[in-house]
Amino acid sequence: MILSFAWTTVSLIRRLKRVTRRDYADEQMAKWVKLVGKLADAYDKSPRVGGKKVATIRVLDVRREPIRRMLDDPEYARSEWVAEGGDLLWPTVEEFLSTGWGRVNGDPVRIEFEVVSLDGPS
Repeated sequence: MILSFAWTTVSLIRRLKRVTRRDYADEQMAKWVKLVGKLADAYDKSPRVGGKKVATIRVLDVRREPIRRMLDDPEYARSEWVAEGGDLLWPTVEEFLSTGWGRVNGDPVRIEFEVVSLDGPS
């Protein structure tokens, strides 16, 4: 399976990004749950629009998690801001928390991963 990181590619390559949130329906989330402990490909953007593989990641955890958890627990919000790429992507925790995450399918799906290897120039 493939995860594309588009505007967060730099933080992924620098190994600053260890978590991503996606607006997945339950069916798509279930595919990622089956990959916990397994490898997936990380792309700089969707391969449908010319994206290239930039890394191999190991999926560590997949769960649907309410944004409310971060709003209610500032310490947890700060740790998630760092895990998502920190100030390389959002200047402050508050700006990170204002991200919409789509939310068409309910609470976002939180995918935790580790970068196993980088592909190509970094």
